[in-house]
Amino acid sequence: MAADAPFSGCHTLDVRLLRAVMADCDDVIFRPVSAGGFLMTVVFADGLADTAAIEERIIQPLQDAAGDGRLSDPDRFRAEICSAAETGWVHSAGEAAQAIFSGRAVVIMADSGQALSVATPDFPQREIGESKIEGLTRGPQDAFNESITD
Repeated sequence: MAADAPFSGCHTLDVRLLRAVMADCDDVIFRPVSAGGFLMTVVFADGLADTAAIEERIIQPLQDAAGDGRLSDPDRFRAEICSAAETGWVHSAGEAAQAIFSGRAVVIMADSGQALSVATPDFPQREIGESKIEGLTRGPQDAFNESITD
């Protein structure tokens, strides 16, 4: 399956397409969410996206809106339910992959032919510290340390 293939509007096929593009990425999480009879899948990269923000800004509002009709219209969902400041539409698996690896969560919805990209970045911070592995004879005694997973 090609990464530039557009989303079809069929939830199952769109999730399958994105799974095929992300086949070798073990840190990409596919989280199905059922709310009010609507099945959606939230996709994000573990370690790049803030899971607390995903829960607070995407999943909880989805579950709160179940049954009131707002989930049937993607534009209404984007405007009224999703509380993230920065959202946008992606139309292909390649665009979704690019958004995911930029620290965004992607919400695949049924019957829309597009997915909602929501800003939820949580990039690891690198601290400046003294090198514990290598000894330096000249120059600054600073080193960078970063943890891949917390």
